[in-house]
Amino acid sequence: MEINSRFIFYSDQKSVLCVARDITSRKAYQNKLLLQNEFFGQLFEKSPSAIAMIDNDDRVMRVNEAFCDLFEYSQLEVEGHLINDLVVSQAFKEEGQQYSEKTLGGGCVHSETYRMSKSGKLIPVSVLAYPVISKDQKIALLCNLH
Repeated sequence: MEINSRFIFYSDQKSVLCVARDITSRKAYQNKLLLQNEFFGQLFEKSPSAIAMIDNDDRVMRVNEAFCDLFEYSQLEVEGHLINDLVVSQAFKEEGQQYSEKTLGGGCVHSETYRMSKSGKLIPVSVLAYPVISKDQKIALLCNLH
């Protein structure tokens, strides 16, 4: 129940106007949305695959724990940085740029390749990268590396 009240003048007398509204369905919807957000958040965070969420400028918005473990970075070290600057070695820069252009253009990438850890170690990975679209607008890219 949601109750709103305020003072008003009614027939030249100061009065209180109260409006009560049943918000059961709104609360149920909010709880369902919260559970859904928690579910997908944990899918992202707890996945054994390294996952990076990339913005429309190819910069890291968020990575999961598996990404940090695989590439030897902390979340804070990668946020806001270009993904290719972090995990693509010089030998694979052209390929990394092509993958970025394809996914930023709305396409998907699925490939076997190599990426580089913070310490410079080359890691064989399977890349699956694709745009996340909401209401016909690309809002992010997901890059799954395993």
